Amino acid sequence: MSDQGVISGLRVVFRYTKGIFYLYLLTLITAALLAWPLGDWLDSNVGDSLMVAEMESGFNYTVFNDFMNMAGNSGISILSSIATWGILLAVLVYCFLSAGIVGTFKIYPMPFKGKEFWHNCAHYFWRFFRAAVFFSLMQIVLLVAFFYLYSWLTNGISPIHLTDDAKITQWLYVLTPFYLIISGFLLCWQDYTKALIVRWDERWVISAMMQAFRIMRKKFRAVMGTFLSYALLFALTMIIFYWVHGLFDIHTNFSIFLSFFLTQILLILRFFIRFGHQASAYLIAKGN
Repeated sequence: MSDQGVISGLRVVFRYTKGIFYLYLLTLITAALLAWPLGDWLDSNVGDSLMVAEMESGFNYTVFNDFMNMAGNSGISILSSIATWGILLAVLVYCFLSAGIVGTFKIYPMPFKGKEFWHNCAHYFWRFFRAAVFFSLMQIVLLVAFFYLYSWLTNGISPIHLTDDAKITQWLYVLTPFYLIISGFLLCWQDYTKALIVRWDERWVISAMMQAFRIMRKKFRAVMGTFLSYALLFALTMIIFYWVHGLFDIHTNFSIFLSFFLTQILLILRFFIRFGHQASAYLIAKGN
């Protein structure tokens, strides 16, 4: 049943590829708008420093720490401001366009209609945004709870207060799977909530959340089987991406362009997988 859900969901998404294209295009424009002031600030503070070259091959904590010390409090304030506004703008863009994409699932298998797509973007945006806020808060609470649990189990994550330093990594290995399971459940729950907001034109997000939870409990095997199938598909995509990306070093203009191109392919595939699960959730909710 999970395989059928995955295939059916991806079939729906490929039917409305234009919606994914709009999401990718506006995501790219949003990133460019944010990169512009950030690029100007980096040019004025870093310039032709070797820091940029040393960070091209991957994250380097020593270089990053030196950069933060050089930037000072004013630089950190600027970076924090850009990051905050960037995240907010990205969330707004994603909620707006995802509302249009999920809204088009109602007319499947009819062809994509631009007018209806943009109408759905505006019609469901505020409810999708509220759902994003609710589930983001739940994810934050979950992360904080696991962090405090991990800190308590490792005596403040301090090797000094532990008889065995290995416990720091051992508890991390023990707790991480549980965190991923609960976090994945919340992500799945959010998709079914959005599916019901569109399916029933539900105005109250809390009501849609409760109805989605009931459907997930009633069709637990189909819901979890489909979600795990998409999770495995996503994991396989990431493994292939990092394997291909690791085949070349980023030192030349061509390698930088190739890295950027592969990253864009990965972003598009993530959109298809993400909304494939959303489409599967809609079909399962629709059959309820």
